[in-house]
Amino acid sequence: MEIYNVGNRVMNTYLYRIKDGYVMIDTGYKNSYQRCTSSMKRQGISWDDVKYIFLTHAHDDHAGFLKEVLDKHLNITCIISD
Repeated sequence: MEIYNVGNRVMNTYLYRIKDGYVMIDTGYKNSYQRCTSSMKRQGISWDDVKYIFLTHAHDDHAGFLKEVLDKHLNITCIISD
């Protein structure tokens, strides 16, 4: 099982390897997009590799930069409960 933590010390953002790419679990705070992108690059992972974002819930520390991701990366599907 391949799992990477691409978040920071305050918020864990995980990438879980699936057959055709990765599922991101939570995004983190709004201003964390660039930090997450840099962490992904260090692991050799690009946003094109991310197929899904699964949000555990919609609080700002878990979904903060979701809009930025979905605006920039149209190939990603978001999964969240009601």
